[in-house]
Amino acid sequence: MQPPTKGELISELKEESSSTEGATVVRVYEDSAGNRVREFSMRGAVFQYEVSPKDGPRYFLIDNDGDGLFESRFHGYEPRIMVPQWALFQF
Repeated sequence: MQPPTKGELISELKEESSSTEGATVVRVYEDSAGNRVREFSMRGAVFQYEVSPKDGPRYFLIDNDGDGLFESRFHGYEPRIMVPQWALFQF
């Protein structure tokens, strides 16, 4: 699955971790239509996207097994699709 289309980089945050995992880098992109993409990476590999369309609910694209490919589902002979994951609760 291809990553979402990103606009201009508007911010970047590096979060240091006390574990051996290394730092997590969060980059926020926004296009001219107001759509936002937050990109989460560790050791140079992107592991999650948070996509916030201007006119729709936010969803996440996640690399579940760390192979650098975002998971997709198969339905018979239909093309591969990415199943968005919406945040229902946050605290």
